[in-house]
Amino acid sequence: GLSPEAQVHLIEAALGRLAFDNAKEEVLLTLIKNPGFSSAAERAILDKLDRLAFSSSKKKILKAISDRKNQG
Repeated sequence: GLSPEAQVHLIEAALGRLAFDNAKEEVLLTLIKNPGFSSAAERAILDKLDRLAFSSSKKKILKAISDRKNQG
């Protein structure tokens, strides 16, 4: 799996370089669903959540993180 550092880099690249929320959302959701999703990656997502333009996208990401915590 990806190291925590690589996960954070992927988050920063996706949120910084991808133009559309649906593309950003897809990358983040895939990462959140990954068994190796790290606490560092979670913090990076939460710190940069404002880079998503739409509240619906933000809600999907927050729900995915919440669902993951509730499963564990």
